[in-house]
Amino acid sequence: MRASVSGQQELAMRVQQALGLATKKEAAMVVEGVITALEATFLNNLESDGFTLKLSRFGKFSVRHKPGILRKIPFTGENYPDEGSTEGQVHQFGGVTPTGEG
Repeated sequence: MRASVSGQQELAMRVQQALGLATKKEAAMVVEGVITALEATFLNNLESDGFTLKLSRFGKFSVRHKPGILRKIPFTGENYPDEGSTEGQVHQFGGVTPTGEG
């Protein structure tokens, strides 16, 4: 899942200010490079159950594989096994608070 365009633009603006880059295009390239690297890291480790990536002052991302469950079709009463799923979790660190909350 990609970051929203307006979110990427805001992030690029902040990166440009923080790193003292001359243009927004350079900052956008840095942001795109970081997003691509994060995405590739998760895709490479998607099969690894329990893989975690900690980003200080941001959060902890983890991959967890869940076994399939037995589901029931209400109309027929027939049971069928559901496929297992892989889900990612984000654990927020204490230093980050959502906007609007004190």
